[in-house]
Amino acid sequence: MRYLFYPICHQMQATTPFDQPLQAFFSYLRIEAGLAEATLDAYGRDIARLVQFLQENGIEHFAATTPRLLADHIRDLHKDQGLQPASVARHLSTLRMCFRFLKATGVVEEDPTRLLESPSRWKRLPGVLTPNQMRKLIEAASEGAGRLWMRDRAIIECMYGGGLRASEVGHIRLTDFEQ
Repeated sequence: MRYLFYPICHQMQATTPFDQPLQAFFSYLRIEAGLAEATLDAYGRDIARLVQFLQENGIEHFAATTPRLLADHIRDLHKDQGLQPASVARHLSTLRMCFRFLKATGVVEEDPTRLLESPSRWKRLPGVLTPNQMRKLIEAASEGAGRLWMRDRAIIECMYGGGLRASEVGHIRLTDFEQ
């Protein structure tokens, strides 16, 4: 059984003991935490995997979840499902946030994620441009570069000045700016 808690979580009727606490969790993430749509989608996939694993192991509600069971789930994600360490670490982060919320709202008495260790990740630093390369990139978007040179230059300077990723700049709307 596959659960899709987000984006429909706030519209569905509770059918299992997992559904109502997760509806509240995703409402919290969406409204109070203000997480981006892509993050909510990723959290939804992570939680769906967790619930499926719990149900396959005879667990019918969050209060019966143990640290040992979650450790088995994390191990399963890496070894059996082939998730990369970075994806497993994100999944664990989702679980920690979810169980902290469930503890704060009284769904569980103890947080079973408190004893879990993050998987080791090879930390790769991103490549950076030299100041000369950055200057050339900004100057490449000049009047002779075509009709959209001003837009291109604004995008480049926004990414450089704000430390933004291309995907983040791609989601900026005119209404996001103060006048």
